[in-house]
Amino acid sequence: MGMLLGNSQKERDEIKNTLEKAYRVRNAVIHGNLNKLKKRMPYTKQLFTKTEDYLRSTLRKLVEE
Repeated sequence: MGMLLGNSQKERDEIKNTLEKAYRVRNAVIHGNLNKLKKRMPYTKQLFTKTEDYLRSTLRKLVEE
């Protein structure tokens, strides 16, 4: 996703890092690790908003091509 959306290496790295964080939160939910989830709660809404934006942008690019 970073290669598709990022215009620079810095942007690609930011996208990758955001998606990795979202995946860690997802794992905490799926595997019931509430301690990890509680530590990340203040950032979860912002993280998922960014993740949704990346997904929408990716789908738009794929549909437009």
